[in-house]
This record gives sequence, C-alpha cells and structure tokens, in this order.
Amino acid sequence: LLARGIAEKVTDDWYDKKVPVARQYGIDDFDKEYGELFKQHPIPLGIEWAPIMDAYRAKQPKTDQQPIK
Repeated sequence: LLARGIAEKVTDDWYDKKVPVARQYGIDDFDKEYGELFKQHPIPLGIEWAPIMDAYRAKQPKTDQQPIK
C-alpha cells in the first residue's frame, strides 16, 4: 500500500507516544506470562518444521491423502 501510494506511514500518532505499542496489543502481558516457556520451547523456524509436519501428515486418515471418488 505504501509503495502504491494508497497509504502513508504514520509516524506521529499521539496514542503510540502515550502508550507503547507492546502495551496496546498486550504483548508485554503475554511475554510476562509465557516468556520463560517460550525460552524453554522456542518456535521452530524454517526446515525445523519438516519433521513436525511429516509426523502430522502421517497421522491423517487415508481418505485425506487419497480421497474417495
């Protein structure tokens, strides 16, 4: 949208100056509550998802992989 000129970047929103963005969306509360858990069990990135998705697909019913005609 910015590249097409449909929208423009807002840099002076008064509410963002008054209340940090992390607070507006509750990210700081989430981080306080679950931050340690995320450090223990980080979200997989890139190719790390492959074995997880392979296991997921293997558990699917056969009809999901080979639909009945």
